[in-house]
Amino acid sequence: MYDRTVKPVPPRPTSGLRYRIETLLGITGIKMAKYRTAWGPAIMSQLQVVWRPHVISILFFEGLLFGFGIGINVTNAVFLGEEPPVGYAFNASIIAGLYATPIASDLPSSFDLNFPFILRYLSSLAK
Repeated sequence: MYDRTVKPVPPRPTSGLRYRIETLLGITGIKMAKYRTAWGPAIMSQLQVVWRPHVISILFFEGLLFGFGIGINVTNAVFLGEEPPVGYAFNASIIAGLYATPIASDLPSSFDLNFPFILRYLSSLAK
């Protein structure tokens, strides 16, 4: 297993077919563990980043957005599938097609951001 950041560079313990089998089974990783960061500092560094107030507030806000997005999608599917006094009685294929609406609305913006020359060309044809 090659890693540029390991100091000092350890010698390759085995070679050939045995090295490949050891790497496949994870034995090489176990042998190289003494040259890497221990589990404690590796996990604590992640928690130290998440524990900062601005990161926690961002994660909380994103969690709320995700929860409301899932709730709206599920409610929309149930509401559209119900019979007419309550809903619209759409079948499953129509409801599945409605899930593609946000994706279809995102395509023009991604074309504009990634390929602006295409939209400039198409708008010049419309004039």
